[in-house]
Amino acid sequence: MELANLSSLVSSLDAIKAVTPFALSNIMDYREVCGLVEKKACLFLRRDSAMLLLVPHHDSFYDIFYCAQDTSALKSILADFKNSYDGPYYARISVIGKEAQIIPVSRIFEECGFTLSKKKARTQHKPTANTVESMTALQSPRSRDDNSGYTVSFAAAGDEEEILSLLLEEFDGCDDDVPELEAIKDSIEKKEIVVSRDNGIMTALNYFKLKNHTCYSWYDVTRKEYRHKFEFFDLYNYRADYFSRNNIVINRYVGWRNPANRRLMKFAARFNEFPDGIYVHVYRSGACRRGNSNSSVIHIKTLET
Repeated sequence: MELANLSSLVSSLDAIKAVTPFALSNIMDYREVCGLVEKKACLFLRRDSAMLLLVPHHDSFYDIFYCAQDTSALKSILADFKNSYDGPYYARISVIGKEAQIIPVSRIFEECGFTLSKKKARTQHKPTANTVESMTALQSPRSRDDNSGYTVSFAAAGDEEEILSLLLEEFDGCDDDVPELEAIKDSIEKKEIVVSRDNGIMTALNYFKLKNHTCYSWYDVTRKEYRHKFEFFDLYNYRADYFSRNNIVINRYVGWRNPANRRLMKFAARFNEFPDGIYVHVYRSGACRRGNSNSSVIHIKTLET
């Protein structure tokens, strides 16, 4: 195990992919991962046929990224990882793909001591004229009343602490990959978080990402005491209006849902949003903490590489 640097990460990935273009990997955004290596004290374990990158998250656990030539290489390097730590450790690892692709990798995680903690289904929808009309019709009357004390806008600099607090009220910091403050600040600057306020109190938010004419909805949160007002329709309409006014073309909308939540899946289907066959299984080892704790991450022995 060693401290990661960009050069070693890139060379390892290139070497693995040179052998097989169909390597097993959970690195979905190459540039984002490279940025994390440059900003954080990441750990790196590499072999000829596989690599692990451990990224500290919320100062409480490591997020494990991997790339391997095949399942046997992945199993071997995870076994090496298990032998490289002293005492309890806190880590998260995930696999994404179709169910048939996920099953053999999931078995390796379980054999290596990880426990399944969450399953999520990817959903997609292309808004039709009827969908847009339905969303507009459900917009809150308060959003049209300038004197109501109710506002909808993009989040502003200084909102990041409140946004993180609201996210952690609804989502698990480990299983749901809740972003850290610096990432939230970056998203605020990019106008990727829409919030509603009632007399200054943040009541709901929609956190999304734009990439290649695709809108990825990551988090939707409404405070419990405001959920009966269905404010998320106001957030979606505000976002859609922003896209329209700025000539931002969206070809598809992508989100993640809990497939076990039948009520939520049924509600999504009413707005032409359906699973597309891609799933993510999240595994953890140890008690990945929910919030932004001040605990130190695991101590790992240095291995020869």
